[in-house]
Amino acid sequence: MGIGCQLSQRKLLRAVLLGLVASSTAGLGFTYGGRFMATSRPLAQPHQSKPESSSKNSPMGMMSLPIGLVTGMLAAARLQKTRVGRRAGEDLNGPPSLIQVLEKKKLLSTAENLGLLSAAENAGLTVGAVEQSGLLMTAEQGNLLTKAEALVTSPSTPTQLLAASAFLGLLTYLDVSGQLASLLTGLPVEEELGLVEQILAVLLGLPAVVFGVAGLAIANLFGGVQRSKPLTSPNLEFDAAKGFYSPEDVTLLKTVENNKLLSFAQKNRLLSLLGNFVDKPLTFAEQQGILSKLESLGLLSSLESQSTKGFGQVGGIGLILLVAAITANFFASDFAVVADLGGVIGLVLLATSVVLGLSLTPARS
Repeated sequence: MGIGCQLSQRKLLRAVLLGLVASSTAGLGFTYGGRFMATSRPLAQPHQSKPESSSKNSPMGMMSLPIGLVTGMLAAARLQKTRVGRRAGEDLNGPPSLIQVLEKKKLLSTAENLGLLSAAENAGLTVGAVEQSGLLMTAEQGNLLTKAEALVTSPSTPTQLLAASAFLGLLTYLDVSGQLASLLTGLPVEEELGLVEQILAVLLGLPAVVFGVAGLAIANLFGGVQRSKPLTSPNLEFDAAKGFYSPEDVTLLKTVENNKLLSFAQKNRLLSLLGNFVDKPLTFAEQQGILSKLESLGLLSSLESQSTKGFGQVGGIGLILLVAAITANFFASDFAVVADLGGVIGLVLLATSVVLGLSLTPARS
């Protein structure tokens, strides 16, 4: 079994904790230090009138506690960004994922503008039909999605296909011209083709055309895209035989297959359930421009890249907002509305991090 080795993140965690403790200590100092200064009497004026109430200072002092926590989180995010930036050169090596290619080539918005989703649905290729046919489980068991992704995103695929097409085309030409039979048999070249030569011409020529068209299509549709976001986990894995090693690249499609999300959706009939709420989901997504919005925001590739690091930061921010909201409701009731809003956002972030962590965290073998 592989276990995550987060040696590089220990210094980051230590810096985060120190930042949070320092910021929170500053908040306590503002709170109770201000109260002490307001109630203490100067030595030179023992008969001074009653000091002003410290109630005005207390809410602002207590509000500095959640502010300190948020400041610590911002400092941690800045440190994390700097650390990731230093590793960006090695993180961006290798081919891109299919999600990154689709976003960079604007293929999602192109399919949306051409009306391909609604055309497929009108032709009977609905989400319910795909679910009932068992294609989801078949694709998952055969790792068809990751194999197709590796094929179309590899820079060498178009070259290999075009080279195979050229070689088969040359053999086809030699067969049709009669030179292939002459080279194999040593007999003179015959002008008329026999049945064997005709069958061989079809067997060689048809794959040559298929490979050539496929190579040009992949080169034009998916080629020329570099990896734009990291796909490798920053953590080291440990294996008794291998020792410590860097895990392989993890894409969103590979995570979906390894975590058995397709078979889960098919067994629980989630796609059919979606069809019960929305009539023609693909057409609805096309009309609402959902694909183009996801493409322009880069949401899918960001989710894919973040899955290699985990969603603890999202949950951490949500937890901080919840603590800040509770603190503000107890000690600064004037900010109750803002605190409640922050608490709701924090709860949503915390729940989102749990769901994404359970479903999209790459499975370890």
